[in-house]
Amino acid sequence: AGVTFFLPFLDADDWLSEYKRLVDNVPLVLTEVLTHHTHQVLHVTFSNNGQFFSTCSKDGFVLVWTSEFPAKVKHSYDMKQLRWKYSQFSQWNRSDTLLLVSGVHFGSLNSTSGEIAVFSVVGGFSLRCRVQSKPYGKIFITEFMIKAIFDNLNF
Repeated sequence: AGVTFFLPFLDADDWLSEYKRLVDNVPLVLTEVLTHHTHQVLHVTFSNNGQFFSTCSKDGFVLVWTSEFPAKVKHSYDMKQLRWKYSQFSQWNRSDTLLLVSGVHFGSLNSTSGEIAVFSVVGGFSLRCRVQSKPYGKIFITEFMIKAIFDNLNF
């Protein structure tokens, strides 16, 4: 039996040109500018249900926003209170009840390490636990195991 493939209309001389056209010419509409962070935003992630998104920044803050227009800050936490240099990444669990935040933590003199914090977003925004990730970056080696455990956490 034969297999039929559908190739989309190619509006370019070659695939590289088409790729560049699609990447460079994506239609964008600016709806609002969010200015709550005071330094570079390193990561944005949306909750699974699409109602919220979180941002991590070099200003040390992790912010949870409502996704509706206009976006509003629902929760804010200054990770510098925990001796963090900045917040770097965040990830929602499957049920959108917990937010995992990772970042750079000031250790002993001239030493930094990674750290992971888990926040409950139900009935407020409360820190549930913190785990050091040393050497810094080790979290990426065990990312899938931690993600599997995190998705099944229930506080």
